[in-house]
Amino acid sequence: MEVHILDESHSESIVQILKNGMRKDLLTLTPYPYKGFPLFLRRLLSVSHPHNERIFIGATDDGALVGFAEWTHGHENLHLNNIYIDPAARGKKVGTALMDYGMKIARSLKVSTISLDVFVWNSKAHQWYEKLGFETVQHRYWTKQQLPQPTSTDPYVIRHLPDAIAGVESYGFGRLTVLTPTNEYGVLLLGDRLFRTSYQESELDPVLVSALHHIDPTRELALIHSHPDWKKSPCLVSESVHMKASISDWNGKEMT
Repeated sequence: MEVHILDESHSESIVQILKNGMRKDLLTLTPYPYKGFPLFLRRLLSVSHPHNERIFIGATDDGALVGFAEWTHGHENLHLNNIYIDPAARGKKVGTALMDYGMKIARSLKVSTISLDVFVWNSKAHQWYEKLGFETVQHRYWTKQQLPQPTSTDPYVIRHLPDAIAGVESYGFGRLTVLTPTNEYGVLLLGDRLFRTSYQESELDPVLVSALHHIDPTRELALIHSHPDWKKSPCLVSESVHMKASISDWNGKEMT
């Protein structure tokens, strides 16, 4: 088995492993199932580490991709976006090899922390991360609901709407920003049916709702919340845990 940085030639294999590894109801809340995502991924992978903040590491066996990890380099932190292993390769230490390689990159980038998210139903992975020294920072609640009716007349600003629409037309998804008097929201347009954004408060911002209605009143709304009140929502799809570890704890350490 060989572990290395991936390039655009691996895009189709990455997509297939993603689709096989993620729960179907959660897959629909991501860009991954849309028909333009492989093209988006090829273009993203055409610029690789160290020239891209997104770092894709793969494990190949006889030339075939059997697992990958996707990292994002941010300010003083390296975040694990995804790690998926082909079911046929599980039990062969593929995940350990991918994490070891990621830790080497983290040290080379001189970041102070590493972070990740894991769904609570994936208890085996959760326990593995705890064994590796990751600690829970926050719970996040994934919901999906009908877009509420607008009730606010307060002002808002929508940025990058043409770019978001162009992204939907090219890839099946696009991003825009909504500014309200109290917050700034990054909003993902998924196909022609769904908005997705992150939210920290117990109540949905009515000004955000008005802005989303302005864009497209027919879409549903997927939210990733951090406020514990949302755990009780009847719209709850799943719960994830945000975890973090100090890079100093990894110095000189390899995973076994």
